[in-house]
Amino acid sequence: MKKSSPLPDVSHKTTCNLQEWAGLRSRLLFIYDQEIPAGSADRHGVREDREFSAWLIRRGWVDVIADGKAYRAEAGQWLICFAKEITQTFSEDVHLLSLRVEQAWPDGSLLFQDPPGYVFTSKVYPELENRMAPLHRQVINMSWLDPAEDFRGVFLQDSKFDYLGYLDFQVHLMGWIGELARILIREKGKLYIPDRSDPRLAEVFEVIHSCKLAEPFPEATVCRAASLTIGHLNRLCVQRYGFTVHALWEKQRIQYARRTLERPDSRVKEVASILGFVQLSNFSAWFKRKTGVSPRRFQKQMSNR
Repeated sequence: MKKSSPLPDVSHKTTCNLQEWAGLRSRLLFIYDQEIPAGSADRHGVREDREFSAWLIRRGWVDVIADGKAYRAEAGQWLICFAKEITQTFSEDVHLLSLRVEQAWPDGSLLFQDPPGYVFTSKVYPELENRMAPLHRQVINMSWLDPAEDFRGVFLQDSKFDYLGYLDFQVHLMGWIGELARILIREKGKLYIPDRSDPRLAEVFEVIHSCKLAEPFPEATVCRAASLTIGHLNRLCVQRYGFTVHALWEKQRIQYARRTLERPDSRVKEVASILGFVQLSNFSAWFKRKTGVSPRRFQKQMSNR
């Protein structure tokens, strides 16, 4: 029987110091407010680590099986999903506001995990939509599609901001996330705050998240940051989180590749180059080894959805 990876230690504490809270990474990955394109009515998928989804149903309905639990959201309701395994069915006339957010601790565990989904009425918590409106207005003009297209969305990982625009964006995003957190706590959601880990691992995670993905695995840099050998670091990381430092690096790279290839204007060759692959065939083999499908097959699947 295959032995499962150890779960991260989670305490019942509800407070952290500023340095610990700073390790909780929060990013908006995309946002759109539109009808779902034809062909997207039924879908089964696996959510990326570190991410959750939020939908406000404008019209129609959606049924979701989230980690084995069933949820239905109808017009005027929010559905928040933290599940890993997701099966979703939309009505043909569905129109929704959709956000995908990355919010996770350095080891990848989510702040909210249990239950895997929430459904609540927008009118009961109107401030959540009010907080979203300026965030949506700020980014909608950066669409990767022509305004005449039927389906518009904004993927933000490569979007350009000036400094003041970035500050405004962060204020709007954190305001929305803060309002959502207040609602989930009222709805009896559980906060997951890992027990304080070895500070040397925190330094390693910070290095990995800040390095350019095209560079080789930054072994010398992470060892220097922690003042430990790679063998010692891997032992600490496996004991604490169930994976090696190199596995964390590879997970970050494959997440970038998957997110980028979801975009309808993405090119496989460009993604390969950004990740440091000189030969496209090497990138395709690596991507298939990690995901089970080739990059072009993955793009086709996403296009069909």
